[in-house]
Amino acid sequence: MLDRPAILLLVCTGALVPLFPGAAGAPLHANEAAEQAELESFLKDWSRTSDEVKTLEVRFRQEKFLKLLRKPLVSEGTVRLAEGRLKCVVRDHRGKLDSVLLVEREVLRIFYPRHKRLEIYDLATSQAPAMAFPIFGSDPERLKRDYNITLAGVREKRKLTLTPKDKESPVGPMTLEFSKTEIQAVEQLDGAGNRVRMTIESFERNPKLDAGDLALELPKGIRTVRPLDGKKRRKAGREGKNDE
Repeated sequence: MLDRPAILLLVCTGALVPLFPGAAGAPLHANEAAEQAELESFLKDWSRTSDEVKTLEVRFRQEKFLKLLRKPLVSEGTVRLAEGRLKCVVRDHRGKLDSVLLVEREVLRIFYPRHKRLEIYDLATSQAPAMAFPIFGSDPERLKRDYNITLAGVREKRKLTLTPKDKESPVGPMTLEFSKTEIQAVEQLDGAGNRVRMTIESFERNPKLDAGDLALELPKGIRTVRPLDGKKRRKAGREGKNDE
């Protein structure tokens, strides 16, 4: 059921390890040092730009390239961000509501209206995928902690590839395409070789947003589930058996 937009790609914590492969403290060659300095500079510029954003509205087009299908699944959506809340609304190619995602107070909720199903994830615990939120800017130290990072391209057109360090991460490598420090597209692979591409169609900084723009309205009769609770219990059970 967790057919999330490329937004879900993200959220939370991890462990700080060296940015580039190799032993901690190992000397860098001249070209490696230059590449690392360039990456550090880019991440700081990106973070500085995002610090200026108080509210945000982004419209995007999403294409899912699944191995089992000859044609991609196309949808479109809107992301709004304000006062610690992030809301993403996705509609299918016919304009019908597909899903609504809301992140608030370290809790992620995803509502699927067709299935009358609400999924809840606690981002403040180990239930959540261990990674920072890289889509619209992030703390560079958190990105380095959670991902192996490579930067390619020239100044005006950059590609930042983020590979999760957590081998059990539900998401695969992600490539972010930039014009200067503004994201133009996001592309991600999963373990099965499927690919999701999100193209940014408009990016408005500091628009005026009302409370209703960031609310999650739920109808009566929905089913609420916490999908990762079962996974957590199974993991605890396996660890218990190993201790015996």
